Amino acid sequence: MKIKNRSACSIYFEHQLSGNDFTEKLYKSIILYELHLRYYFQGLRYSGFPYAFYTIGSAIAVKALPYIKVGGMNRRQAGEDFYFIQKLVPAGGYFSLNTTTIYPSPRTSLRVPFGTGSTISKLMENGGKVFLTYNIQSFKELHSFFGLTDKMYTCKPDELTILYEELPEGVKLFVNEKEWTDKMLEIKTNTSGLVSFQKRFFGWFNMFKIVKYMNYVHSGFFKRNHVENSANELLRIKGHNLDLKDSLSLLSLYRSLEKGS
Repeated sequence: MKIKNRSACSIYFEHQLSGNDFTEKLYKSIILYELHLRYYFQGLRYSGFPYAFYTIGSAIAVKALPYIKVGGMNRRQAGEDFYFIQKLVPAGGYFSLNTTTIYPSPRTSLRVPFGTGSTISKLMENGGKVFLTYNIQSFKELHSFFGLTDKMYTCKPDELTILYEELPEGVKLFVNEKEWTDKMLEIKTNTSGLVSFQKRFFGWFNMFKIVKYMNYVHSGFFKRNHVENSANELLRIKGHNLDLKDSLSLLSLYRSLEKGS
């Protein structure tokens, strides 16, 4: 991507993991939480989702004109950074900047019901020892689902029901057949090529839709797993035949994967 076409970015970040500013329990908590964030990010990449970006408010940069065009960032709602990035990405020119580093604070906060501060507060309550994250099977489902986009584009309208049966079980529970058929017909009607089809498809099954899918399938279909276990499973899928039990060692490896990308 040429520099002049870049409009906004998510900047590489690292939380402080040791020192005298916070308690040992808090540092253990932020290690687990950051490992979860990086596991989720790499899981999205593995799935084939084309717009995998971090949504950390303190690690976002945007040019003035694109900021104005999307209406700016809402300062009053929780998760404003997440929703703001969802407006920026479809406009184009969004990228990951890995040549510099932001160091967000790992401090606790109850200002909003989710995010770093809230999550660390909850982790501190259970001693900062356990963090349950998404099951690797959910990313495998998305990988299979997104891998069908070419087939979605070429299939005829009367074949959509047959193709629906090929979707992963969790996806079918989340998206019923009518929603699937109606959305596919709408997308196919308004696109003239595979590239435009994929853009519109991922405009529908976007980051917000993925979060809803994850929460849905982890409400009974999949069981959440310890973040260390899930992180190791994803590494094996990516060809890293390791079994690192230590969350700090896992986090260091996940950080290195992004620095090299």
